[in-house]
Amino acid sequence: DLPEFSKRLRQGVLDGLAEHGASAEEIGLGIHCRLARKFWIGEVQLYTPTLHQLEDALQAVDRFSASYSRSSKTTWTDLKVHGIDHLREQWCQFKAHYVDICASGGWDGPAVAARLEHLETIAVPYRERMFERFGRWAMHKEDPMVLQARSCRRGARPEVREQLICKILQRWRRRIARTRAIEARLEAREVAREKR
Repeated sequence: DLPEFSKRLRQGVLDGLAEHGASAEEIGLGIHCRLARKFWIGEVQLYTPTLHQLEDALQAVDRFSASYSRSSKTTWTDLKVHGIDHLREQWCQFKAHYVDICASGGWDGPAVAARLEHLETIAVPYRERMFERFGRWAMHKEDPMVLQARSCRRGARPEVREQLICKILQRWRRRIARTRAIEARLEAREVAREKR
């Protein structure tokens, strides 16, 4: 849990400095963050510049914690519980924080943003596989033979079954439409990037 980690890090560093009667500046303390966002950029790990002011480093950790889910530990669980829009919102927030922290640490902000966008494009096939897996999971979950309502298996009237099947088909169509819209946006972004 990142908020808890931030508190423990702050207390641990302050206790260590107090124990040795030194300040962060005196010992040349430097902290950088190493971050993974596999769903969005694949296996690549992101680093921040080394921050020599303790409060700057702790604020960076606090800012990153705001863009991580507090309710689950995996992107897959987040996707199932909250959906793609929630994940995308968190990712956009994370990117803004990352670029801002890197720029305030002396790196070229636009270059950092461009690298993130490049990594995000490279990871599209991985995300597509995740969306396919999510679609299979959602369809399986909504399958009338898997639903908890046993009544639909024990001789429900044909009209009831037809209504249930129509509802499921409508959900599938909406989900397919959303997936196609996401793919179209990614394709349009790629075409725009190629024109530059």
